[in-house]
Amino acid sequence: MSVSEAIARLWIGGQTPVRGEGSGVLRDGLVRFIAALFIEKQFGRDAMQSELLRERLAYTAVAKRDGPLSRATQLDTSYFASVPNRGAMVWRLLDHRLGRDVFMGILRGMLQTNKNDPTGSICLVYAPRW
Repeated sequence: MSVSEAIARLWIGGQTPVRGEGSGVLRDGLVRFIAALFIEKQFGRDAMQSELLRERLAYTAVAKRDGPLSRATQLDTSYFASVPNRGAMVWRLLDHRLGRDVFMGILRGMLQTNKNDPTGSICLVYAPRW
């Protein structure tokens, strides 16, 4: 998973800087979601399901003391167990709700056209579609 996350991080946070409130959901959660998609494509659904189980178990350990994703910072003790794992779950929900093709099309467009501040514009685009 680490290698696939590193590759995804080259695109999100590398070419497109991600800053601001709730940026961890995009910078860390979306990276983890895309890495899981890569694992599914390369190694099959069973490999991805086992990675998703690992994410859920890691988040379960901190779920009771966790706060809102929009307020989490890397200084929080639960950040690395919470934001990447829970953020990936949020992206997975959007993916299922919108459909993979629509989801990826919107995501690509937003990251390419709003390179200065993709965080706020992505929230504005996805919010009405819930």
